[in-house]
Amino acid sequence: ALEAIARGERLVPALAEILKTEKNWTADLPDYWAVIHAAYLLGAIGGEKAVEPLIAALLYGIRYDNDWVTEELPSIFGQLGACAVVPLKRLGTNPDLDWDPRSAALYGLAALTLRNPEYDGEIFSLIAGIAADAEEDLDTRASAALILMDFQRAEYKGIILSTLAVAKEIGVYDETDIARSFSGDRDLYRYKRDWLEFYSPEKLAQRDKDWKEEGINWEPDYADIFDESEYPLISRAGALKYLGVNTPLAVITRETLSLIRRGLFHGGLKEEYALAMDLYRVISALYADSEEHLRNGVNPGTAVSGYSDFSQESVKADAARLAPFTLFDIAVGRDDLLNWLIPLPTKLGDAGMAKEGAELATSWAELAEPDIFLGDKAVLLAEAGFGDEARAQIKHNLKIFEDDAWIHIKAGFALEILNDLSAAEVLYRKALELAKDEEESDDAVECLIPLLRQLGKTAEADALEAAQKRENRKPR
Repeated sequence: ALEAIARGERLVPALAEILKTEKNWTADLPDYWAVIHAAYLLGAIGGEKAVEPLIAALLYGIRYDNDWVTEELPSIFGQLGACAVVPLKRLGTNPDLDWDPRSAALYGLAALTLRNPEYDGEIFSLIAGIAADAEEDLDTRASAALILMDFQRAEYKGIILSTLAVAKEIGVYDETDIARSFSGDRDLYRYKRDWLEFYSPEKLAQRDKDWKEEGINWEPDYADIFDESEYPLISRAGALKYLGVNTPLAVITRETLSLIRRGLFHGGLKEEYALAMDLYRVISALYADSEEHLRNGVNPGTAVSGYSDFSQESVKADAARLAPFTLFDIAVGRDDLLNWLIPLPTKLGDAGMAKEGAELATSWAELAEPDIFLGDKAVLLAEAGFGDEARAQIKHNLKIFEDDAWIHIKAGFALEILNDLSAAEVLYRKALELAKDEEESDDAVECLIPLLRQLGKTAEADALEAAQKRENRKPR
């Protein structure tokens, strides 16, 4: 590491290219470590030419959940000094960006004041302004307030207290945390980390020991990391802007979804069904015309190495990668849309509106979570007495989702409703074979046990039940 740093500016172009090439962030071992080394070394070399690739590292590090890089970036930006101020301010104040990259930029700006106190007033005034702005994204406001707490900026304590309701809503801090932050010495570890300790003999030995204990064949796990299409780095405001139309919000707003989620919506299930179908039609129309509504002349294929300044064109390109459903989900609150829609077909069925529930499931399966919606549709059709249609849906589901335990469970349940108990037994047993985790296994067994008793297979049902109880008693 010291040899590479000593070469200084001669290495900057090569290190920058590593950080700005997106595929490097999802590489397997040993190439996985390239971006980590590049970020650390570039941070140590410093200089104006390091800023752009390190801001690209901020984006990709967040997008691909690379904590090795993102946890060190505030300290790295803090050491870069004045040359990082303008790019970080541009990033931190861009309302079209999601809170995560914006907050990372604000942390970098705060760290920068430790070595460059001449920027103290300017930077903390900017951070306090974001915390105080009721129109700002909630998470970004809370992050800004946390920075003020970390630096014990007593002059902004009123602003910090004004964010308390926001912080409690998203579970970030409370009155006790605020009081604790202003007592004792400042805890600025996240802003003053020595990332080059990574190369110390002690850290090398500790990592070697840890990985041997965890398993020699440690690999970066990308299975739980969102890909670029699922984890866009744009905000609610950005999503609305790049939808190109406000039509979906004319159907259902963020506030209406909030009322539904809290059980305070007074329109009833018929109104919810009508809203969901109207919204489906609007978003489907956006899919049909997505070139006009989303791309706005931007070719997303050109935005593959950079986002160097988080410009409007870069954010627009990020939006252009996304499906209209994803953009609208961001616009009304991430996951709130599906949290409402997924249980709605079943709720309709329970209220005697199985036909409407099946129609809703059919429609929304075209846009999101087809395995869930189509699995529920088979059950709803069976409940509504449409036996032939239910069987056709079951056949379709089992063909398309042949390895999905829950598809088999729901298909078995639909066949139970249709009184085809032997066929249901076969599907529950298959679900048990396919179960990928304890939850799926337990659900399959819980469906199979009463069915076996119904079929007169009491001994097997008792044995299964006893085995399940023994398994559940094991320490986790």
